[in-house]
Amino acid sequence: MIERMAKSALGGSSSSRSAPQRLLRAVETYTARDPVRATLKGLVHHGRHARSKFVSHHLRDQLCVRLSHQMRRLELFPRPAGTSTHYLDQLFRVHAATFQELLDAGSVVERMLPHGTREDSLQRQRCDPLDDFRRTVDAVNNRHAPNVETLMEAKREASRGAGGVGPESENHLQGLVDDFLQMHISFQLLCRHFLQSLKPLDLENSNKRTGLVAEECLLSDVIADAIGETQLITEHHLVHSPDVCIEGDVDARASCIPSHVHHILFEVLKNALKATTTAHASVADTLPPVRVRIAQVVV
Repeated sequence: MIERMAKSALGGSSSSRSAPQRLLRAVETYTARDPVRATLKGLVHHGRHARSKFVSHHLRDQLCVRLSHQMRRLELFPRPAGTSTHYLDQLFRVHAATFQELLDAGSVVERMLPHGTREDSLQRQRCDPLDDFRRTVDAVNNRHAPNVETLMEAKREASRGAGGVGPESENHLQGLVDDFLQMHISFQLLCRHFLQSLKPLDLENSNKRTGLVAEECLLSDVIADAIGETQLITEHHLVHSPDVCIEGDVDARASCIPSHVHHILFEVLKNALKATTTAHASVADTLPPVRVRIAQVVV
């Protein structure tokens, strides 16, 4: 399947008949490796050295590893006979095209000189391989943004084609979807963190941001934002919404990715506010408050 989809993805961009075979060999090479886990410590380090050749090389390498695993995972999706696989094929073409683009970007990364050398400053006046690579990563990030919606359509295609798959098949399909989403989040995180790290620093930022990571994030601010959003949604759907109190160490700071923490809190608070409102529907004017406690744990 990879070879067939590679021909489709590269047909208009390569005159070489051997291009799909080269891509297939590259996929096999990268699939043999496991992705390096993205940690806060690693993200901060790479964010601080985002302009270095090493970081660009590492990013390109890890994006290729993740793409190869995603393509292999898409191969495992059920393809019921006589049914459309339009969205699954679309996902595959996107991943194959991006994989080839990142392989080609290797020559751009190799043109980078070690950051801080005299030759580096002279080269930046003539051409900037880093900016070329940044544009590639930006295009890749935007191209893969709709993948979640496309994946859900591909899942529906597979389910319809199987005529309402049984529990085992449904669990298998859901497992593939979950694994795909986890890798997709990791892929997008690496892209966005790199792009954000190249932007000028905000010297007045009290959270001490490095890329997407806030090294000294004031947790109560993130919680307050999530509270505001969930209360609006609860009031829209249920008319009423309970108050939410932030307790504990309200001045606590932590290293985190605020957008991820916000998303987690949003989902938890949404459930808590809905449960509280529906459980006390008879006394909606005097709903008990939902309490969020911040507790620092010394490890």
